[in-house]
Amino acid sequence: MNMNHLYTIGLSTILLGTVLTGCSNQEPVPTPVSPAANSGTANPAASGEEAGNSSGEKSGEAGIAVQQDNSEAASADRPPTQTNEMLINGELSKHRAVLTEGEGYSLYVYEELQLKNNRLFMKSNPEYYAEIEPLPADFNLDELRQQGKKELAATSEVKEYSGDTIGEPLTDARLFLQAGNEKLLQNFVVWEPKGEQGFIFRMHQPLDPSGEQTIGGLFGPLVYDSLASVHEK
Repeated sequence: MNMNHLYTIGLSTILLGTVLTGCSNQEPVPTPVSPAANSGTANPAASGEEAGNSSGEKSGEAGIAVQQDNSEAASADRPPTQTNEMLINGELSKHRAVLTEGEGYSLYVYEELQLKNNRLFMKSNPEYYAEIEPLPADFNLDELRQQGKKELAATSEVKEYSGDTIGEPLTDARLFLQAGNEKLLQNFVVWEPKGEQGFIFRMHQPLDPSGEQTIGGLFGPLVYDSLASVHEK
């Protein structure tokens, strides 16, 4: 995936209203903020290749070093690093990603994230994560839809989104299911890069009842963009 592009990470207004207003005898619970509320915008002018870590870098230096080792055998068709300027939690900031190998695929992993055993997670809080599962070439989308609904049913009512209701950069997802309550937002996504094998992304995002979504506001844009960059090796 060429990450030098403009994009917004969006879902139309997300769900959860009826779930959260449950019992009249309880204090109302704040509605969780969806990834759409903290959309990131990549700035092409801020994107480009960077050579390794310098001794002056502070944020995520150790993680980048490990990921750079993993990226040595990654596709020569994509630059080893990308840097994007993104609007996260209301502020513009630059975020650097390293082309990293998983099990049968590669993707750009932002320095705030780490990939281990097919799980892409926040270094600052591993409870924010996305699991990546490669699919066989003959996967059945209807069967995956039923599987996803079954997996998410314990969280809340499952809703399906498509096209513009998902938003960039996952607009072209073959399947996007979501369920959430006052504590947790989960997505089950089937992603199939053109002409390549498909993948399941299982996203797990805790929600803060206080309404503070600082980590979630960072996790959403970064993990969406990283996942959209997945390609088979």
